[in-house]
Amino acid sequence: MRYSAGSGAAIDMRFRATYGWLEINITNRLLRHVTKTSDTLLAENVNLPVGNHQVMLSIADRLGKRALRTLRFTVAQ
Repeated sequence: MRYSAGSGAAIDMRFRATYGWLEINITNRLLRHVTKTSDTLLAENVNLPVGNHQVMLSIADRLGKRALRTLRFTVAQ
């Protein structure tokens, strides 16, 4: 996921990730696989079961403006 802060703000690299319609907090599990740069979160080598998935990522800038992105994807056999 690529992101950018508003004018005069910087990204607060703390983020929250939730899974599915129950919004189970998976932030700590995801952090084990995430590489962070100043404008990117990249998750690699994450093992997921076959099926449909929904992950919601929330991130904010240091002025408190928050963005939420829902990622829906399917893992095939």
